[in-house]
Amino acid sequence: MIVQLLCAYVHYRKGNQKQTINFLEKFLELRKRIGVSMWPYPYILEICWAIERKKFPEVAGLNLKNEINLTEKSGNVFMIGIVRRFSALLKDKDGAPKKEVYELLKQSESHLLKSGHLTELLRTRLTLYNFYLGDGQNDMAKKTGESLTNKLSELPVAMIPPDLMSFRTKEPDMEHLSEGISVAGNKIMTVRDQTLLIHQLVTNSNQMMGAERGAVFLFKDGILDFNPFATSNLTKDQIMEPVFEEAKKSIEQVLKSGEGLIKNIDISNRDEKDPIRSLICVPLKLKNRPLGILYHDHRMLLEAFNNNHLKLLNYFAVMICVVIKNHILEKELSSIIQGSLTKKQNKKPQLEEHHGIIGQTPVIKRVLSMVHQVAPTDTTVLILGETGTGKELVAKAIHDSGNRKDGPFISVNCNALPDTLISSELFGHEKGAFTGAGQQRTGRFELAAGGTLFLDEIGELPMETQVKLLRVLQSREFERIGGNKTIKSDFRLLTATNRNLEKEVERKNFRSDLFYRLNIFPITIPSLKERKEDIPQLAQHFLQKYCVKIGKRFLSFPESEMAKLIKHNWPGNVRELENVIERATISSVGSIFQIQELVKKNNPLATPGLRSGMSLSEAERLHIIQALKETHWKIRGTGGAAELLEINASTLYSRMKKLDISKEKDR
Repeated sequence: MIVQLLCAYVHYRKGNQKQTINFLEKFLELRKRIGVSMWPYPYILEICWAIERKKFPEVAGLNLKNEINLTEKSGNVFMIGIVRRFSALLKDKDGAPKKEVYELLKQSESHLLKSGHLTELLRTRLTLYNFYLGDGQNDMAKKTGESLTNKLSELPVAMIPPDLMSFRTKEPDMEHLSEGISVAGNKIMTVRDQTLLIHQLVTNSNQMMGAERGAVFLFKDGILDFNPFATSNLTKDQIMEPVFEEAKKSIEQVLKSGEGLIKNIDISNRDEKDPIRSLICVPLKLKNRPLGILYHDHRMLLEAFNNNHLKLLNYFAVMICVVIKNHILEKELSSIIQGSLTKKQNKKPQLEEHHGIIGQTPVIKRVLSMVHQVAPTDTTVLILGETGTGKELVAKAIHDSGNRKDGPFISVNCNALPDTLISSELFGHEKGAFTGAGQQRTGRFELAAGGTLFLDEIGELPMETQVKLLRVLQSREFERIGGNKTIKSDFRLLTATNRNLEKEVERKNFRSDLFYRLNIFPITIPSLKERKEDIPQLAQHFLQKYCVKIGKRFLSFPESEMAKLIKHNWPGNVRELENVIERATISSVGSIFQIQELVKKNNPLATPGLRSGMSLSEAERLHIIQALKETHWKIRGTGGAAELLEINASTLYSRMKKLDISKEKDR
């Protein structure tokens, strides 16, 4: 029977629920058959406590209250000492007065003293310690913690259970210091996997420091990355919790000052779960260049670290820096061997393989997959998506990945030109073809020969131009305006729109035959709100871009600021995100990146700059410019400035010309 119980406990500790339940059921069946009501081992009580807290599935015939009652009747001093501890935990869970809880824990301590079982006695004292801390009885907590530390220091490390290890000593393990550093040094020279080696060094450091948790955070591209490179007992989810914000501030302080730090945190006025009570961290530096931070903390001990710990931690920091340096040298050597080592200034961005399209979500990966499928062909592509999603970026990616990549990429925004100029822009014109045609002009169809022509906002083409475009697509032949010579041009056509062309066909605003000619291989670009998981990567990319452009550097991108970005709805999509990051890069003061509040605009045409005494034409000019900015200088069609101002697009062009408004001057 004991074999079944021990097997159940082993599988429970490994997290194997199915096997645990299987052995527990066998144990309960044997216990019932033999008629033994209690077994003098605490394992079953620990599993019952997990079931009570919903941390483990229920098992028929097994519950904590029943096991406590059976054990209390046994008269076994050792087991009664253990069940009194679990009784105290159960009382506290059920909201009983703290006086009753403390009384049961004192009884547990008394019985376990009589039994002489040191490990379970210390577990009861650890429970008392946590209750004292939770109730703000810091003096009692300190006294109990010191008792735990003193007792555990008398035991060999191999005899100490993991849940008590962090209390073993408050001083660095000097007895095993030389051995530990020697072992770590040998690993640096022999372990090939550098990432695995840094993980091992953090674990060794955690053990020798007597810390509870540890991590390495790297400083990359001018930003401290709180996604840990290596950890020991510290998870990414814990780092994301608000309770870790105090630690982040200390880590940023160390990175900025370049000096190690020990900090004891007063939590008496805080209402937080599992607060950090002590922390220690040192900078990782290579020739005075910051590489990151080596960090450790303790959530149970009040003053876990001192200057001796700081000295010891610096040993491990040096070893981690050596590993990072070896990793850098190994990469450079590999590049030399392959003949691909280039100067830093000529390096292409890491994301060049995606042609600037950034993201890891399934929807954006699908877009990239479609780009790679269609790029080697000459098929016409229709790119669909909201304003600001990056349609031109996708068009450029198709061009750069295809057989025409060495040819020109000619882009035309059909919405940015008046109806009277679109034909001239696309087909070109001969000298004297119309008033103002003082010289011959080569059209975009002709310029795109051997390359790609990208027509953005294709849905805004006038019907007359749609007919002409259809003819060109059928024959690849055209004539300049005012000319009689037929010109042939071998180009690939890519188009984009934020409109629903099928509905426009139904409304007779777009030719059905042209739509079917364009809609051979449609690619739909997801809006930013459909791929919010990509926002952190996009934000980091834009921050790096504008830090270089503006000449600023920040220690970190705080999680609170990233949360603002993820929460926002992004009606302007990636373009809006880029604008927000650029603005925040300019406005952030000091070393911490901060984003202004992102609020939804209730009145898109609330015009800044209006004042009394302004002439009507001045006010009109400001109002039109504001509308153009709100629509990202889109003039016609759905979501355009003309629609926003409730006037005809031709009228808007006329007013812009009269008031001398242009995108180049007034953006």
